[in-house]
Amino acid sequence: MLLLKLFSLALLASQYVASAPTDEDFRLSIRDDTCGGNELSKRAPCNQEVHCGAEGDAQGTQKYSADKIKGTVKWAKRSFPDKEGNYNGFPKYYGASDSPVRKALPADCTGTGVTLYEFPIQEGDHYKGGDPGPDRVVLGETTLADGTKSRFFCLVMTHRGVLDNGFKVCPAVTD
Repeated sequence: MLLLKLFSLALLASQYVASAPTDEDFRLSIRDDTCGGNELSKRAPCNQEVHCGAEGDAQGTQKYSADKIKGTVKWAKRSFPDKEGNYNGFPKYYGASDSPVRKALPADCTGTGVTLYEFPIQEGDHYKGGDPGPDRVVLGETTLADGTKSRFFCLVMTHRGVLDNGFKVCPAVTD
């Protein structure tokens, strides 16, 4: 009887492990597709587009849909050197020295052990080298207990309308 219980428990556990989402799936579903919670509702993609730049900026303005942001985040995650390699140095370390961007980062993107990276977002195809343009997605990275890297979306930022190569946040479009 004890052997049957142990076998049943082992079988149940193996089914759970086989069907359990990976960390990558968890990060994508929680951070990229869900709008619940205080922190998540403050940032795209939450079924909202973002607007980078303002009327009159020398580099113009650009809107990005939630799907475009999600696609860029997935592409950026594959572009880290421990994955498929990077493009023209991207993703690259982002120190969040721009005060408005640092203040807008969600709490889970500023915690102990989180490293921030930037990756270009642009209209059309995903960035694969060359001129990165003015707009970026910011990704956070942490190391999990098993030593693997977990990477997740933080926000979208832009150089548009900012002096000295600084950044500002691209706000969610609310109209």
